[in-house]
This record gives sequence, structure tokens and C-alpha cells, in this order.
Amino acid sequence: MSHALLWIAGKLPRGLIRAVSRSQWRHPLIRKGVERLYDLFRGRDGVIQGGVGAGLRFNPGPSHAGYLLGTTEPEIQRLLAELINPGDTVADVGANVGYLTTLAARLVGGETSGGGRVVAIEPLEENVRWIRHNVALNAGEERFGRIDVRCEALGAADGTATFQLSEVSTWGRLESAGSAPNQPAGTRQVPVRSLDSLRAEGVFGEPPSLALLKIDVEGAEADVLAGGRETLRALRPLLLVELHGTAPAVAAELDRAGYHAAVVGGAGVAAADAPWAAYLLAAPRDDAALCARVDRLCAAAAETR
Repeated sequence: MSHALLWIAGKLPRGLIRAVSRSQWRHPLIRKGVERLYDLFRGRDGVIQGGVGAGLRFNPGPSHAGYLLGTTEPEIQRLLAELINPGDTVADVGANVGYLTTLAARLVGGETSGGGRVVAIEPLEENVRWIRHNVALNAGEERFGRIDVRCEALGAADGTATFQLSEVSTWGRLESAGSAPNQPAGTRQVPVRSLDSLRAEGVFGEPPSLALLKIDVEGAEADVLAGGRETLRALRPLLLVELHGTAPAVAAELDRAGYHAAVVGGAGVAAADAPWAAYLLAAPRDDAALCARVDRLCAAAAETR
């Protein structure tokens, strides 16, 4: 039954699906209906119905069952498709159950279509198991790149830290990132590495290479950037950073690293003034052509919303 419902949902207009998804936060009855529908898909293997990952197999675990529709964050999917090339190395920091990791693996290509690689970094062991499960589901895909999975958080320096859990798997965060998340579910000690120490260890290859660094760490974004200052100077990756009320601190770190940042879908808005939950796309300031492209892509995201 769930496979049939997924197929039917996949045939609905994308705009309708997004409208229902947005309206659930304003209307409790719609929210209740959406959650009941999503419960049919959580923890089940399925096929992504649309977007960059269309046709790939995926299990959302306890996370967003809407991943299977392929309608989650369409503007971010479009950016990934524009920015990732076959053969690239991409890092997904705060990978959760591996949805964007899976999309990036398609874009970097398998051995016969670029031979790229995705490094998925996620501190929670249960999420790491889902990532590995999703890697295995797509093992036979010719265009699916290599995925290396690491179970750790990223921060300003190596060590251990307290991670605050939430009943919602995407809401957990390091204690240093701020107050406890909504629907708290206890704490756990997790290993923390810095981006610079991972590069020194050879995680990004020898010689190291990093085309795109995506960061979604529920408030610890500035710490991740601070722990990667040498990596940013040496490898100059594009950066895609989801903010969590951290715009001023993140903008300051990007400026220190010599990066130009634009707000995705926020033409004319300065990075330091970005909305609470915006994305920033950033490129090395000394690459004028790439910075201009970043501005165009972010402005285009506003037009297509």
C-alpha cells in the first residue's frame, strides 16, 4: 500500500505538494494528516519520485518521509545540480540520514561517470546506520559515487562534546550551539573533529580536494568554519551553509576566510542580515567570475520560489 501511495503522490503537481507541506505549519489538522501519511513511509525503503534523486532508492528512517517525494528544498536541489560536477569531492556536514548525501553521490558520478566522492559527516550513530543503509540500497547504480561515512561532529577543535538530542531527528544539536532543541530527548557525548584535522588526516584525499562543503549543524556553523580556516584557505571550496540564527557570526567567519557570501533566495540581503533559517552560498572573493555566478544563482532562487 505504501508503495502505491508514494507512486500516486509522486504524480501530483510539485507546487501542490509544496503548498500542502507549507500549510501544515499553520493548520494543525493538515499537520496531523500529513504526519499520518508520512508515518506510512518512515523506516521503509522506497524510490525517490522526483528532483535530483529521482529513481534512486532511499529510506528516510525516522526523518522527513517527504524525502521520498523529492520535493524537499527544491531550490537547494537546483543549486547542488548547478554546482556539483562529475569527479568532484563533496562534504556533507550534518548529514542526518543522508538525503543530500545521496543526491550529491548521483551528481559526482560513479566510476564510469566521473568517479567522484562524498564525505558524509554525522555525529549520531543511529543516523549513520541509515546513511549506510541508503548507500547499500544504491550500490548497483552506475552513476552513484563513492560515499565515505564518518560518525562525528565537526567543530572548532578536536575533542568530545555534549550533544542534545531531540525526538525529531533533525533538531538535535551540540550543547555549545545554544539552548536545548524542541522536544528534547536527553544528551550524549560525541567525538568532535575540526575540518582542518580531517584534511591533515587525508580524509579529502592526497593531494586533498574539496569542491563543495555543505554545512547544516543546528547552530554550530561558525565553529565548523573556524575549525576549517586552513582548509578554506588551501582548498577554496564553495560553501553552502544553513543558518540557525547565526548569520552575523557566520558572515564574520566567511569574511575572515576571504569569502563572498549571498543569501539563497534573498537578493539584496547582506549575509550578516540573513533570516534566521536562510542558506548562504559562498565563494572565494578572489574569484570574481565565481562570485558573480553565486549572486546569479541566489537571485534566481528567489524568482523560482
